Amino acid sequence: MGVDRRRPVVSSPGRDKQLAQFRASAAQLFIHGFPLLLADAIRRSHPMAHAQLYLLGPNGAALAPGLEGEDSRVVIASAWIDLADQPVILRLPATHGRHLVLTLFDSSGRPFGSAGSRTGHDGGADIAVVGPNWRGELPGGLTARRAPSDSAWVVSRLYAHSGIDYRATAAIAKRQCVAHLAPDNSGSNATLPSLAPPSPPTARQVAGLTPELLLHRLQAIIDRAPRIEAAPIRALLAELTAPLDPSEDVHWRDAVTETLTKGFADGLESIRTTAAQAGHDTTDSWWPAPSNAGAWPATATERAARAYADMGAPEREDVLAFSCDQDRLREPLSGACSYVIHFPRTGLPPAEAFWRLIAVPATPASGRHGLGDHNDLLLNRDGSLDILIQVSPPEPGLIRNWLPAPGGQFSLSMRLHWPRTPALTGSWRMPPVERTDSGLTATDPGRRKARPPNPGRSDPTQQQRESFLIWRSA
Repeated sequence: MGVDRRRPVVSSPGRDKQLAQFRASAAQLFIHGFPLLLADAIRRSHPMAHAQLYLLGPNGAALAPGLEGEDSRVVIASAWIDLADQPVILRLPATHGRHLVLTLFDSSGRPFGSAGSRTGHDGGADIAVVGPNWRGELPGGLTARRAPSDSAWVVSRLYAHSGIDYRATAAIAKRQCVAHLAPDNSGSNATLPSLAPPSPPTARQVAGLTPELLLHRLQAIIDRAPRIEAAPIRALLAELTAPLDPSEDVHWRDAVTETLTKGFADGLESIRTTAAQAGHDTTDSWWPAPSNAGAWPATATERAARAYADMGAPEREDVLAFSCDQDRLREPLSGACSYVIHFPRTGLPPAEAFWRLIAVPATPASGRHGLGDHNDLLLNRDGSLDILIQVSPPEPGLIRNWLPAPGGQFSLSMRLHWPRTPALTGSWRMPPVERTDSGLTATDPGRRKARPPNPGRSDPTQQQRESFLIWRSA
């Protein structure tokens, strides 16, 4: 006679209290384990998990959130390396003046080192990466980068000089390779295979794990986790796996499974809420990317939120990123309006390599994706700089400083590659985005006429002002 699985568990104060505790613990387990699970999903997306670099597509957001919104001129390569038995050598070719950023992440997605142009490795170099327990001597004067875990994720970004230079840049990127210490292993690859974006995206894969599979995945990867992450996860795993033992009553196991599902959903919601709030400055319309917000977060929820929003992003010393989706009057940015960003002569973007401003989503039809100091920008007579952001091209004399805007609502992303000290310390800040078609802008204590981007530019017409009022009331 079959067991009636539909029979509910008899409710009692003791069992209700136990299930409530399981739900709270499940939420904590999801929060503590999320970075490990997301990094593991990224690892699983590589057909050969270790010792093979793969080229990524122009936007790798499906693989990792920190790869979203990348410059169209960057060639990205990704690899997972196994450090349990011996060190791994990352071989970097000479870039011939192209900017290179290589970032190393541990098995929880936390960056622990970088190399490239900023560290003087763009002339070609071998970078040794060793595991946490390795003891030995490296040949040839190699310097070791010690990983906190027995596996690591490598992401390299090589930036083309221009769109025309992209193909040559990709050819150089394909000369990157992974090698071991064995003398007969040159590590050379004739070609670098491409990595198809995972479907569904890795973050959605983690969110969709069943309780049984999530617990199984964590138990399988916990031994290779950084020690600082492992202890709380082990304790929570021990608490939550016992009630799912096959010897337990089937109806009790069903109740526990349902409770764990709710707890994991609670944990995900907490991560999403924290990620949405992270980095936003209530006094400024620009906010830094989570990975650029400063020191590594102290709490598990903040660390999970950073992974959820930005896993795979470079370290702030390599790329400092800011985002904006409002003008100075706190109105959403829209293609129905025209804007200007004014950099004073003493406040130009402080980047040692280069800086780049892009609109998200991009407008590829314009043939111009992003604007920066690699472009032939026109300075004002006093040495200041104005960037015009609008759908239609401006007058011919200003088109060099034009960033095409998409038709609907959009955001802006500013990236300083190899930022200088003023940007890292916060003494330099991004100027606000000013409306130029409304005739009004915010100042303290009142309002003033919008400053023309260059002398001689005409004031907004009455028709433009009426369009602005219609847009605000929509």
